[in-house]
Amino acid sequence: MWYHDRFHTPFDLPNPKELDEDDRVSYKTSSDLRKFHFPAWASAFIAMVLLILSCITCVCAVRKCSRRRRKTQRSSNMRKSMVSLCDTTSLGHTHRGRVQLDVEDVDAGLMPMNGQEEYSNEEEEEETKKESSLGKLQYSIEYDFHTSKLIVGVVKGEKLLAVDINGTSDPYIKICLIPKGGKKFQTRVHRKTLNPDFNEYFTFKSDVLGDLCFSLRYIPTAGKLFIVILEGKNLKNLDKQGISDPYVKLQLVQNRRKLKKKKTTVKMNTLNPYFNETFSFDIPFDQIQNTQIIFSIYDANKVKKNEAIGSVVVGCNASANGIRHWSDMLANPRRPVVQWHALEN
Repeated sequence: MWYHDRFHTPFDLPNPKELDEDDRVSYKTSSDLRKFHFPAWASAFIAMVLLILSCITCVCAVRKCSRRRRKTQRSSNMRKSMVSLCDTTSLGHTHRGRVQLDVEDVDAGLMPMNGQEEYSNEEEEEETKKESSLGKLQYSIEYDFHTSKLIVGVVKGEKLLAVDINGTSDPYIKICLIPKGGKKFQTRVHRKTLNPDFNEYFTFKSDVLGDLCFSLRYIPTAGKLFIVILEGKNLKNLDKQGISDPYVKLQLVQNRRKLKKKKTTVKMNTLNPYFNETFSFDIPFDQIQNTQIIFSIYDANKVKKNEAIGSVVVGCNASANGIRHWSDMLANPRRPVVQWHALEN
């Protein structure tokens, strides 16, 4: 029996030769399907595989959504637990004072950027704990510009580290200037305490070496430099008697090479010597910009080596005062330019 698609009514199978072309195609397809036998267990297996795949997909989607919810909850809880340094309008005065003194006093590197809080203070907290375990020291520093004195005050120590077996220490403080070194100070020793009250003050004075006065005169056409060493004052005494025997040594330096040396006579037993001695150097005009003159004051000794009191440098690569004197000399050719200079180490 053959079923017609349009009326679904059975009738006898027709002869394929009597059918038209479309009916022949339909007849051939239906006959091929009848020949192909698809077992029932295969259909059940395919359905089961599809069901398992759909279940796995649903489970993965649910787990992904739960992870997103956990992340959002953590971020919201962290934001609630932190207090913004910029937004303190909602806090009362008491709580605001506990959070910060002033927003301007907070370091710019700790401020939130683009509205997001940066919560990474664990390392800083560990460092502060280590520092606090060693203790604290309170001190003061004051500098007097008129007298050139540095005053350092050691006030007190708090919660110092216990070194002794009985849980106490005998603390004291040493003070020195770095990298200059020189004189060192030390406080009194406080016995068996971790919170000593020092209240001691120490003064560092500037090392005044004295001053030197001289004149410079340069003649460009002759290529001559004339130097007059006039006098020195308030020179540092190096002898035990409180006096010195000073003299001045001059050195001509060109392109970092020492070419000539000259020196004054020795003035005995004085810290304010008067020289008034003239010296001359041959310096071509094309080398004047590469020239230095070094003035060094020494204390003459008959037994031991002569000791240097201080020096002054004028010319290229000199200090501000030395460059100014040299520039004034070049700006006023053939005229002597006089200036006082403070001695340096």
